[in-house]
Amino acid sequence: MSGIRWGVYGTGVIADDFLKATRSSLPDSGKKFEGVVQGVAARGIEKAKAFAALHKIPDVHSSFEALCAAENIDVVYISSPNALHYSQCLIAIGEGKHVLCEKTFCLTAKQGKHLIEEAKKKNVFLLEANWMCFFPYMDQLRETLSSGTLGQVQLVEANLGFLTDPEFRQHLTRHELGGGALGAVGVYPLTLSQIVHGNAKPSKIQACGVVDESKTDVQVSVQLCYPSGGVSLLHSSLLTNSSCAARIDGTKASLMLHGDPHFISCTRTELLFPDAGGAEGSVTENRYPLPVSSESFGLPNSAGLLYEILEVERCIAAGMKESPLWTHQQTLTNLEIIDEIRQQIGVVFETD
Repeated sequence: MSGIRWGVYGTGVIADDFLKATRSSLPDSGKKFEGVVQGVAARGIEKAKAFAALHKIPDVHSSFEALCAAENIDVVYISSPNALHYSQCLIAIGEGKHVLCEKTFCLTAKQGKHLIEEAKKKNVFLLEANWMCFFPYMDQLRETLSSGTLGQVQLVEANLGFLTDPEFRQHLTRHELGGGALGAVGVYPLTLSQIVHGNAKPSKIQACGVVDESKTDVQVSVQLCYPSGGVSLLHSSLLTNSSCAARIDGTKASLMLHGDPHFISCTRTELLFPDAGGAEGSVTENRYPLPVSSESFGLPNSAGLLYEILEVERCIAAGMKESPLWTHQQTLTNLEIIDEIRQQIGVVFETD
């Protein structure tokens, strides 16, 4: 046993899938979650009690503050709406807890910078739950980039769109809770772009979007230009379905991240090498099975949340304060880009 004791805030589909993932195992080694989920809290005590009974969690807390104050909890997983992340992370950090906070980390880069500073002062681990960064296909991506297999990256194309019903879209786009396409799905194409372009900040950002009557973005398209000459074309939508795939084109080869059902939790990649005439020639396919689970998940491929969970436990056990797979600076750079996109398309939060 790792001895790491978790507290969970929230009882929605993400938190439910998160806890189900703790009961999964890695497909190759059989490795499992070694900690214990010790406590839970939610906006309503009855919700928390029902959730605790469902997942066999020993302690139910009456509030987020009580959860964070509990002496038998080491790390808090926060799955509340985006607008609450900043204040709740501050509370947890203030109590000396390690924190895994759902994406999008907070509403602005200013908030994100302050949280990171406070975490460093309190000497605690802090991570944005950007789960795509911890999947095995990302290891291949990093290796392919560092080895120079692709050559000089010229283009990243990534789109992520889901045709949501009006009721669910209203839930995702509540302005007062920091909703919108950027926060719900747009962070993932931005993450891919940042990693592929070596964590460089774009030299130029051009964005356009669809903003609904509540002044919330429901569709966003972005072009990012980098000092290297590389370009990213990114699209995020809550209005339409898309291929949910991504492609990285370099001067020597291309890497395709298939959308089955989305590149976030990609289980199949193709490395494409051009022939002498420039057409696509040889193809190397790689497959990445998901963690083994008998659970029924609310969202596709959520068994893969186990990769994120194990990374948190690995880092905490090693005394690390951030993950090298998704660093504090990477989170901040994403937030800075999102700030600029929002400004261009006319989405404003009270915290701006």
